[in-house]
Amino acid sequence: LLTLSLLAAAVSPAYGQEETAVQESTLAVQLLTALGIAKGYEDGSLRLDQEITRAECSVLLLRAMGLSGMENSAPADTPFWDVTADHWAAADIAAATAVGIVNGDGGQFRPEDPVLYEEAAKMLVCALGYDVYAENEGGYPLGYWKVAARYDLLAGVTAERTAQAVRGDVAAMVYQTLR
Repeated sequence: LLTLSLLAAAVSPAYGQEETAVQESTLAVQLLTALGIAKGYEDGSLRLDQEITRAECSVLLLRAMGLSGMENSAPADTPFWDVTADHWAAADIAAATAVGIVNGDGGQFRPEDPVLYEEAAKMLVCALGYDVYAENEGGYPLGYWKVAARYDLLAGVTAERTAQAVRGDVAAMVYQTLR
């Protein structure tokens, strides 16, 4: 936690300093890459302007929480019929389910579907343990969106909550969650 705090402080803007969404995204990516949370593709690119899948978002968030690849979450334990044991993110999806970050939809997870901004916000709110506040605000999706906005998890994100999220924005949201 101390290392994370120092890294966040090193890339955080000075008090009162304005930043554009692009700069914030750059800071987010620098921090997440330095911590090994954002790893990119085989060609070394991060493809920040491309949509992020539900599986990728789950893995990114679990890495940020230090829970990626939890030993006690075997891929076979995934409760979703559409996440096979050999899926590249099966262990992380199982872990995200076990800690209450994701719950799927009717027995499926749709790992390769793009994640919506409101779904990413829900995952982050649950990761912080603020889901109780979100449920008191009306539950999913608006209650979680309100709580994410209240705690600045959406800072720099200008897209509609029902739009498909892009990798750079989700990185910024994870960065705000870590801060």
